[in-house]
Amino acid sequence: MRYVMVEHAGQERPGDLLLTGTPAGIGNAREPQVFLQEGDVVVTRADKIGELRNTVVRQVL
Repeated sequence: MRYVMVEHAGQERPGDLLLTGTPAGIGNAREPQVFLQEGDVVVTRADKIGELRNTVVRQVL
């Protein structure tokens, strides 16, 4: 398994992990602060791979 920084990667291979992060100016850096809420849908797309959709669900820990 290898980890790939997408903006510097060549071609991905089966089994590679695509990791994402949060740039400055998102969420708590905004005024007023903005956060994901229950029911929001987070969509991740990669050309030639497909799309992953996750719906935010509240979970009490």
